[in-house]
Amino acid sequence: MSNNPLATYTPPTDKVPTVGVLHCDCDVARSKYGPVSLAELKSAGPLAWLLGHIHKYEVLSDENPLVFYPGSLQGL
Repeated sequence: MSNNPLATYTPPTDKVPTVGVLHCDCDVARSKYGPVSLAELKSAGPLAWLLGHIHKYEVLSDENPLVFYPGSLQGL
């Protein structure tokens, strides 16, 4: 998916705590793997974002919201 997956995202309207899970490439504008910016993730609403695509653990924001790639035990 070379389009920004947040382009069609609608945040929940209730007060239930939300964690977003997204397969994407953060801050890689020309990526063909769901390019999103950290600024977009931070303003989208969830309390945290767990990102996929990068197989290495990396914290992109430890503020509210928490944004990170949890990595994987084994890259496949």
